[in-house]
Amino acid sequence: MIEIAPAFLRQRPLPVPVEGDKKSRGNVLIIAGATELPGAAMLAGIAALRGGAGRLRIATCVRNATALAVAVPEARVIGLPESESGALAAAAATQVVDLAAESDAVLLGAGFAPDQSMTAIADALLAKPGPAFVFDAARSRACAALRRRSSVKRAGSS
Repeated sequence: MIEIAPAFLRQRPLPVPVEGDKKSRGNVLIIAGATELPGAAMLAGIAALRGGAGRLRIATCVRNATALAVAVPEARVIGLPESESGALAAAAATQVVDLAAESDAVLLGAGFAPDQSMTAIADALLAKPGPAFVFDAARSRACAALRRRSSVKRAGSS
């Protein structure tokens, strides 16, 4: 077993491209962190940077945005409207879709409280062609349910 500690991680520096700048290394958008779980957004952001992302943006609840920006200064942190349960509000879907359109990869769902608004945001993201998506386990289940609903609608409309 290998212990993953700071010393281990320091031995594995971020990849450095031979040519280009941060834009050539990819644009990652992380949509994460309910008000009670801001650490999930922070950990996901750090992981994206360690994986070689050149440009990192984190969209999170407005209450968490300032602290997260201090914790991950390499990221642009966007504070979005919150629902009463502490997740992103469904009203954030338009902003999230716009941010995703400028991204190469999008992670959705790390540290989210279960909330119907997240289904609305996932629906909006998947309605348009765009970047590669990574969903956490809860969002994956929600997307599977969305695909089933979508298949039923298509079969019924034929």
